[in-house]
Amino acid sequence: MDESQFDKLAANALKKLENALTDLDAGPDATEPMQPSHPAFCRPFHVHGPIVEAVRDRMRARALALGWNLVQTSDLHLLVDGNRIEPGMRGQRARFAVPPGAQDIWLVSSASRPLDVSDCPDGRNLGVCITGLSTIDGRAPARAIALDDPFLCVGFHPVEDGIGRWTTGRARLPITLFPDCEAGFSLCVDYEIWVLRRWSSPAHGERGERVRRHRAA
Repeated sequence: MDESQFDKLAANALKKLENALTDLDAGPDATEPMQPSHPAFCRPFHVHGPIVEAVRDRMRARALALGWNLVQTSDLHLLVDGNRIEPGMRGQRARFAVPPGAQDIWLVSSASRPLDVSDCPDGRNLGVCITGLSTIDGRAPARAIALDDPFLCVGFHPVEDGIGRWTTGRARLPITLFPDCEAGFSLCVDYEIWVLRRWSSPAHGERGERVRRHRAA
């Protein structure tokens, strides 16, 4: 066997060894649909337990050290045709004045995942928990909108018995929900007073402090 033949055989053997060890076309561990299990990952997969808690504690401590804060606010408002509308608040009810001719209506609030701000394993992005929706147009009694109305399909989580219906932080209220309201109407949103905490960045906190000082002056 001459040197060229030997080199060729060695190269083929090395290629076979590399192919046996590494799949160059492989995707990430546990690609969609994700079915977490130990065999699906290169390293052990942990969802709960002391390792996960230790990592979360270190991440939270690091975030706080960098100036991030956990704040509790809903910032509930409407966006109507791109314009922000603030609510009138009374207890656990927010009442919005929707102007005549409105076409694009969104219920907006701050949102966070319980998984990121507490020990709750819920990984959903949650805004506010709505317990009732109704309209008042001044010409008839208040009209209730069912929380399971099929038009409430964008920005809403499923209805939960005995709880209400969570938004994702940006929920669409189609104009088809409000027939005969071209002249404007009041939208009443009843919601759970409990508000999730969320992370606020250092820059956001500084801007908020500057605004507060400016208003105080």
